[in-house]
Amino acid sequence: MISQYLEGALRSASAGTMTELFIWVMLALFAMAIIQGKTGKHGFFVEHAPAVLVSLGILGTFIGIVIGLLDFNAHDIKSSIEDLLDGLKTAFITSLVGMTLSIVLKALDAWWFEPVRGKAEQPDSITPEHIYGVMSRQEKLLEALNHSLAGSEEGSVAGQLKLLRSDMGDFRNGLDRGQHEFQDKLFKQLVLFSEMLAQSATETVINALRQVIQDFNKHLVEQFGDNFKALNESVGKMLDWQEQYKQHVEVLEARIETAVRELERTATANEAISRSLTTSEQSIGSISNHCQNIPTAIGQLEPVLQVNQHQIQELQRHLDVFIAMRDKATSAVPELQQHMDTLSKALSDGMQGVISTMHEGSIEFGRSVDLTNTALTEASHVISSQTEQINETMKDAAQEFGSSVRGTLESMLNNSKVLEQQMGLAIEQASGSLTETFKQATGKIQDSLTSTVDAALNTLRSTVEGNLSQTESLIQGSANRTMGAVEAQVREATERANASLQAQLNAMDQAIGRELEKVFREMGSALATISRRIADDHAELVSRMRS
Repeated sequence: MISQYLEGALRSASAGTMTELFIWVMLALFAMAIIQGKTGKHGFFVEHAPAVLVSLGILGTFIGIVIGLLDFNAHDIKSSIEDLLDGLKTAFITSLVGMTLSIVLKALDAWWFEPVRGKAEQPDSITPEHIYGVMSRQEKLLEALNHSLAGSEEGSVAGQLKLLRSDMGDFRNGLDRGQHEFQDKLFKQLVLFSEMLAQSATETVINALRQVIQDFNKHLVEQFGDNFKALNESVGKMLDWQEQYKQHVEVLEARIETAVRELERTATANEAISRSLTTSEQSIGSISNHCQNIPTAIGQLEPVLQVNQHQIQELQRHLDVFIAMRDKATSAVPELQQHMDTLSKALSDGMQGVISTMHEGSIEFGRSVDLTNTALTEASHVISSQTEQINETMKDAAQEFGSSVRGTLESMLNNSKVLEQQMGLAIEQASGSLTETFKQATGKIQDSLTSTVDAALNTLRSTVEGNLSQTESLIQGSANRTMGAVEAQVREATERANASLQAQLNAMDQAIGRELEKVFREMGSALATISRRIADDHAELVSRMRS
């Protein structure tokens, strides 16, 4: 209801009317304040008039704003903006007038009204009434003073003194209690302070020591870090070298074991070759036995030869009878001689082939043995990579020897077969072309052939035995030299490896000893320096605590 009434009253009032009203009210208050100030009366009104003027200006400001807003239509801003601006004019004008009048009134009160009020308080002349009034006021004041001094009330001086004395007693008791409490607290705090001081001193010493140790560690790391790093790297490299050397030794042991196995295989092959040679010797021995039986058979033919000799002597007497036949046979003798030459040449060629084959076989076997010896000597340096070559070389040598022996035997058999065939052909041709008259020549030829065959067989047997003994001695010597060379190379390599390892270990021990001695010596000097610094810091700390 009240708000609606106020809203209706303000809506009915115009902005210009309210502005005029507030201006006239403020001017009236301003005029009354000036009049009161000039007469020197009602000083409180003059004192509060500026604040009232400012309040009226503010009130007019809000009333003007409310009037402008009441007439404002949000749907018709263009037509209602004029009423809003009129309300704002009222607001600003009233506040401006109120503040201006307040400032002017304060200035007048300070420069004009205050001296007028001072003059109005002083009378123009002193009369007995003024003196009586003053004395009466003094009497009242003295009575009030006496009452306040001698009265028993709490407001009198005596009561205040009693209260002051009791308050002083309470204050003293409280002060004593506070002092005792303060002493107790102070003692506790001093104890705590002493403990804290001792702890802080200890911590200071510990921190100083820690700082010194940290500096020492830092300088130690800076001075010896590179040496320790180098030593660590050297130790790491030494461990890597030991690991590599261990692997190398293991590989070398494996290679030596492989070489030993290959040598065992070689020894087995040599034994097989020896057994083959033994078998060959036995075969040659059998051939020699058969060859030895030939003279026995020839000895059994000696009576026959004597009979033939007797017959030849008998036939000598009948040569004249056969002169004609000899002349006829003369033409046949060159042919027979040619056949005999052909036979002897073929036999000689066969024997030369056998001898050359045996010689070439021995030379080839010697070359094979030399190659085997060279391969085994070279294989002593690189046993792991040459063991297969040694085995293959020995196998090739054995195969070549076997093939050479087989070729020799086959050549001997072929030559004997050829010789037998040629002898058979020659005998058949001689028996077909000659008569009984040429039996003597046939006997001589047979004797010559027998002696030639015997000599050839003896030569062949001696050559084969010599070649076999030479081959066996060469194989045995090569095997012995190979084993000796391998053992010497292995022993020498092992000794060199042990010597190198021992030298490296000694050098490493000496280097580690020198480095450790150097590190310990420098660490001792650094610890001595730290001890001196700790002693100096402790002395300095003690001197500071004393001071």
